[in-house]
Amino acid sequence: MLRRAVVLGSVLLGQFFLGCSEPAPPVPDWDSSLLATDPRIVELLSRGQQAVEQSPRSGELRRRLGMALEANGLCAVAEGSYEAAIALDGQDAKAMYRLAACEAEGGDLEEAVRHLEEAIAVDPTYGPSYRRLADLHLLQGDLKRAEANFAKALSIDVDDPAATLGLARTLLQAGRAEAAANLAKEVLRAAPSNEQAVTLLVRAERQLGRTETGSTPAGMSPAQELSWQDPWTRELDPYRVGIASELEAAQVDLAAGRVAEALERLQILIRRRPDDPTVASNLGGALLAAGRPGEAVAVLEPALRDRPDLWSLSMNLAAAYYMNGQLEESAKLIDRTIGMHPDRARMHELRGQVRLALGEEEAGLQSLREAVRLGGDDQALLFRVALEHYQNARWSAAAEAFRALTELLPNRGDYQLALGRSLMSMGELSAARTALSAAERLGVPTPDQLAAAQRELEAATKSL
Repeated sequence: MLRRAVVLGSVLLGQFFLGCSEPAPPVPDWDSSLLATDPRIVELLSRGQQAVEQSPRSGELRRRLGMALEANGLCAVAEGSYEAAIALDGQDAKAMYRLAACEAEGGDLEEAVRHLEEAIAVDPTYGPSYRRLADLHLLQGDLKRAEANFAKALSIDVDDPAATLGLARTLLQAGRAEAAANLAKEVLRAAPSNEQAVTLLVRAERQLGRTETGSTPAGMSPAQELSWQDPWTRELDPYRVGIASELEAAQVDLAAGRVAEALERLQILIRRRPDDPTVASNLGGALLAAGRPGEAVAVLEPALRDRPDLWSLSMNLAAAYYMNGQLEESAKLIDRTIGMHPDRARMHELRGQVRLALGEEEAGLQSLREAVRLGGDDQALLFRVALEHYQNARWSAAAEAFRALTELLPNRGDYQLALGRSLMSMGELSAARTALSAAERLGVPTPDQLAAAQRELEAATKSL
């Protein structure tokens, strides 16, 4: 777990104020230089700290201070306040919930799971706790527990779209595409152009062999966001001041595709806060979205040197290296980051792309498989890789890529057909026959192509 910066000397105030034999937990400190250019945050946190020093045994005040820290980008320090709140009040489910959120953001999934389970034990009626716990189990690859906790969240609030989509993601990873598609359609009835639901439905339909592309279904307008119900997180909003609110506005711009507006906001922020790693990470991501990877590298490299533990910096810099053609640098950074965060699908996806670009076919395909296992959506990338090999008569590489696709999408007859053709071209007729039989059983969108492949196989077999 991340260790928190704390002031030990001057704030052991429990004995001093209350005459207790055991001191109150220390008040967390932060690097004031990070806040020097934003007096609004300094004032907010100073008030919170003073309140805690005046009532050092108030768990509620400790939690509120933690929320002020978390809301303004100091999540690692906020953990100390939340832990103190829990130590003072072992029934503070909100503090446990917020502590878990900070731990998850820092990559400490095991501790986040533990504290969410403790929050649920204290308050088993708060549905978002089950949803967050299920998300963590999904990151850990524990589909059974993820499904159970998403289902529990829905038993508390049957109309929770976040839990519905989470359950759909889980079922899709478990190979239950029909059930996943039905859940995605449920959400789309309430929000017909919700991007997450559209993406899940397309993936499920693709897995079932009922669509040829990953495009948005006809008639659907651009992304439509749903409102997730999470009152304990919305309670952070009044504590967002200064840079936190401005970062949130930039992130909204990026999510809506307003890249120029996001860049303008972030470039103003970075001039005010040149050493802030969160601003640098967001600016780097916006520069990547704008297709300016060289500039992103220049922003992100010094920030990562100062904060090598920050996941978003590592991810954005690795992507910037890749987009800038610095493949070796990207590969090294990805391997280091995966060592710290092995459960992040996006990093495995990027590793796959980088390894393929370096000509390391087997390692690239294995990374893409791992990304899909962890919840990524790399079937389209795998298909492009396989098709390129096939079109250039690299039969062995094509067969390996199509085999990976059939493992990920076992209901796709067209991938079995492509695998069979690749194997035929290699002379592996027995394996080709097995693949073509699977294609016939599953069905393909182009039966004439399957019939032609079967005739070619029979002719090749007779010529032996």
